[in-house]
Amino acid sequence: MNPVNPVNPVNPVVGAPGAPGATGTPATPPSFPPPAVAGPPHFTDVPADYPWYPWIQKLWEIGVTSGETLTPPTFGPNDLMPRWEAAVFIIRVLQVAGLLPPVPPPSPRP
Repeated sequence: MNPVNPVNPVNPVVGAPGAPGATGTPATPPSFPPPAVAGPPHFTDVPADYPWYPWIQKLWEIGVTSGETLTPPTFGPNDLMPRWEAAVFIIRVLQVAGLLPPVPPPSPRP
């Protein structure tokens, strides 16, 4: 049984206990080739044999994420991601890709 989404009761809460994908088994990675990564896994909870490892490792390598915790470094691959966090990821990816200018420092108030 899927938990009810209080905002939209027709759709289950994805990632919530009992919802699809909440068993700890990740979805199948996409059919396109994974990105090349350098070095050993950075995050202790994303081993090199994890299906999504190359994508998660690449996000760390290019500076999009520092993970969930720093000591030990964890990513939380099966945790829910709030929309504000997704927005931060999107902006960082656009900045890394050069599609957005870096955010200037705030101007001092007069």
